[in-house]
Amino acid sequence: MSVTYETKVLGEGNHASLLIPEWVLEELQTNKRAPLRVTINGHTYQSTAVGVDGECRVVFPSAERLAAKAQNGDIVQVTIELDSG
Repeated sequence: MSVTYETKVLGEGNHASLLIPEWVLEELQTNKRAPLRVTINGHTYQSTAVGVDGECRVVFPSAERLAAKAQNGDIVQVTIELDSG
């Protein structure tokens, strides 16, 4: 199962991240530490959800942003699915 939504690329360098709304976690039936497969603009990478100041985010490193042709401040369509292995 995957969930697609839009969000803004937050931050810069290897500290950039993407917000994961609570409703996405609920739909995936998971928590703020889930291993994920993240797809943006046809580029897929693996990461783990993390809690940041009460929000859930996924890191979006510079190499992944470059491959996805995305940068800080862009609104991107994100598809997230649990990474089961």
